[in-house]
Amino acid sequence: MPSDYVNITDIMDIKKKALLKHRSQKANMARMGTATDILRNLEIQAALRGMQNQCMYAEAFIFVNKYPRAKEKNLLPQYL
Repeated sequence: MPSDYVNITDIMDIKKKALLKHRSQKANMARMGTATDILRNLEIQAALRGMQNQCMYAEAFIFVNKYPRAKEKNLLPQYL
């Protein structure tokens, strides 16, 4: 289950346009039939995440705390 959500309602149109610009996605779109299919899938997923976050459209993320956060002084001691 996602731990964090970002409301993308205001930028959903921009996200759709950006998806169509990705060269890597054009092959996927061709395999699926049309660009409409991949855009529809994007909209369905974003709407589902939006319902989970009580907004129209959202993206969901899972926080992974796999590595402990380094202390800055351990990385750059000469600057502290």
